[in-house]
Amino acid sequence: MLEIGQLVDNKYRVLDIVGKGGMSVVYLARNERANKSWAIKEVRKVGEENLEVKKNSLIAETEMLKNLSHPNLPTIVDVIETEDTFLVVMDYIEGNDLSEILREYGAQPQEKVIEWGLQLCDVLGYLHTREKPIIYRDLKPANIMLKPDGNITLIDFGTAREIKVADANDTISLGTRGYAAPEQFGANAKTDARTDIYCLGATMYHLVTNHNPATEPYVMSPIRERNPALSAGLENIILKCTRNNPDERYQSCAELMYALEHYDTIDEAYRKKQKRKLGSFITMLVLMVVCLGIAVFAHFGAQSRKAEDINTYLIEADNEANTKDERVAAFKKGIHLDPANEQFYNGLLDLYLTTDDKGEPESDNKLSVREISDLDMIAFENDNKIQPLTEFRDNNKEEYEKFCSKTGVSCWYYYDSSSKKEDKASEWFKRYLDSVGDNETEESKFVQIYNSIGQLHHMQIARQQDQKVQNEQLWGVLAELYSFCQNASDDEAVVLAGKEIVENIVNYCTGFASLDDVNKEDLVNRVNDVHNIIAEKYENADSNIKKLIERQFSAINVNGTNTDIADYFKMVEAKILDNFKSQNRVK
Repeated sequence: MLEIGQLVDNKYRVLDIVGKGGMSVVYLARNERANKSWAIKEVRKVGEENLEVKKNSLIAETEMLKNLSHPNLPTIVDVIETEDTFLVVMDYIEGNDLSEILREYGAQPQEKVIEWGLQLCDVLGYLHTREKPIIYRDLKPANIMLKPDGNITLIDFGTAREIKVADANDTISLGTRGYAAPEQFGANAKTDARTDIYCLGATMYHLVTNHNPATEPYVMSPIRERNPALSAGLENIILKCTRNNPDERYQSCAELMYALEHYDTIDEAYRKKQKRKLGSFITMLVLMVVCLGIAVFAHFGAQSRKAEDINTYLIEADNEANTKDERVAAFKKGIHLDPANEQFYNGLLDLYLTTDDKGEPESDNKLSVREISDLDMIAFENDNKIQPLTEFRDNNKEEYEKFCSKTGVSCWYYYDSSSKKEDKASEWFKRYLDSVGDNETEESKFVQIYNSIGQLHHMQIARQQDQKVQNEQLWGVLAELYSFCQNASDDEAVVLAGKEIVENIVNYCTGFASLDDVNKEDLVNRVNDVHNIIAEKYENADSNIKKLIERQFSAINVNGTNTDIADYFKMVEAKILDNFKSQNRVK
């Protein structure tokens, strides 16, 4: 067992015990080199007959998580094997698991459960739509951490596995009795994404009723039998999630997410009202069909109505008097009606960049986790089995590429989850690069460089290869980015590239100076070179670029006021020199 104060692997200082299980202990530790907090899960080697299975399970879980990037997933950076234990180094997630919340507070308000359900749909949908889809298989309150900001994180991937579609049978289908779907048991067990939907339904049932489905007789009665005040719509959603036959459940997390977002419209009273409306509508429709059947211009009329609807959605979306939710809904309706129309995609992204989650104007262009998840869902939402982004790409390729590039850059600079921004940006950059192929343009060069920086940063964090080699590669990529700054015609791209060069030099200056052909003077000179480019750009720029420069190249000085551009670069130079002093290195 680790001791408080112990130094693990010469870099992780153990600070406290934060959790205990039957076979493991979780510690809070700090990486003294990077000054970052991590959790260390210590799994004891108990029983020689299980040792190899346990080791292989840990390795599989670690490798799986290393290749994933989502705001609701933890990051694993290291696995250390000692004589008596396995030590797994991962993100430290502050908060309590939902089983603890249930024990302390009982059944949770259905609004909270629906919000958690939406987040779980998002992360499970992310897992299911990987190139090699992953099923989690053990969703339950104990495996969901609630953080202080109200968001959740899915933990414990010991039973998750990649789906192999060609397999006749599944491999070992683990899960927790009561939460697990029926297909997870039996000699010929076969699980897929719908298995996770069952587990999510059982989890929401537990959260909203405080009745544990893992207790005998393992029955989930309709939730309104336990609390009549609960929504009939939510009851129907949970019942559909937990059907014994997978074909009768929701077939994807996107489909379930849509149902949760509209749970109130599924209530019985709403259904009866809609049936009455439907009867009237059908009667009117029959009369309309009879009347319009003789009209030879019906097709042109339909096209005209579609154009009118598109124009109506654009007007609703641009109307600042509407709420943010109303404007977002108008953009989404427009996307589904006209998937190749770039106005709806760009308008939705701009709305997210210029307003906060409450719809209030914001000047710092922040993108929240929910907004980014919403943009991701556009790629997977279906309207008559048509994926909007695919339609956009196939019918409006140039504008599709511009949107993917713009979204990637927006994620990189404005995503509110700083630890995930580069991975999220890379997903959009990949869409862009897959579309442009070998077509070399100024924009594609910009995206390629940023994609390379993101991959190198990911390797730096995961320590996937020799640090000196990584520093050499990163310095080389920054040299390409500086050349881009000197020659690019896009003022906004130049400003953002200059900021990226400066931040990387500050963050990795001592690593760069350890290279054979780089010293601290080279780093300071490169920062001054960027300063000259930005200063010249500022002098001749329009008001929008000037505002961008002021936002990117400013900081709070010792007097508590904003610096100007020159003072900002002086602070950067001082910070580089301070980093060398703190490392006792002068080269």
